[in-house]
Amino acid sequence: MRKIAVVAATAALTLGAAIVQSPIAAAHGNHSHGRVVTQPGTPLVPLADSCDDAPLAGLPPHNGFQSAQAQCVDTQFGAVSAFENNPSLLITEFPKKVKKGENIVFKVSTKNLLRDRFLAAGQGGYYIESATLDENGVTRGHFHSGCQLLDNDSVAPPPTRLDSQGANRFVATEDGKRGAASVTITIPGFNQGGIVQCSSWAGDGSHRIPMMSFANVRPAFDSFRVEVK
Repeated sequence: MRKIAVVAATAALTLGAAIVQSPIAAAHGNHSHGRVVTQPGTPLVPLADSCDDAPLAGLPPHNGFQSAQAQCVDTQFGAVSAFENNPSLLITEFPKKVKKGENIVFKVSTKNLLRDRFLAAGQGGYYIESATLDENGVTRGHFHSGCQLLDNDSVAPPPTRLDSQGANRFVATEDGKRGAASVTITIPGFNQGGIVQCSSWAGDGSHRIPMMSFANVRPAFDSFRVEVK
């Protein structure tokens, strides 16, 4: 853990230096994406902001159902909460090792997320609803949790679907609550040994990770790894 902390701190210092030296940092609100895309004072020109625009016009329209093919989602993003109400998520307790077949149990705390909205993706509720806020300006949605067995823990894995019964596990939490008290998540055990990555991430009513007020605000997600022996 100490080695990871040192590497993270070094990376943060390096990134900070890059931001200070970047000629376009001010244009990004003191945030740089690491490459120059325009000169200061030059108007930003998006490649597309509608499915009618040329770069997206050839894609079939998204209809609310999950699909493996490329599509264009024309649903407006919707509401971004005020900065002080941006959602956050933290995994507060988790195991480091479990036995084969043993459930993976961990706890998740969310803040500024009313967990009362979940349009079932299997019924056409995927990416069809704009993000909404409740009367207190808090994002309405839920959160997902999932665990995936990694073939290689030093290379990003290929896209993999998670489910409740297959090789990789997935659960959704929609309990109507909003408090920061931790919620216990139980993931069915893995019968194969190895390194498993587990994550939790917030979703709005239509399963998108909620938008944040600034580009350098950490989205509402967290992860850990557990060894299955």
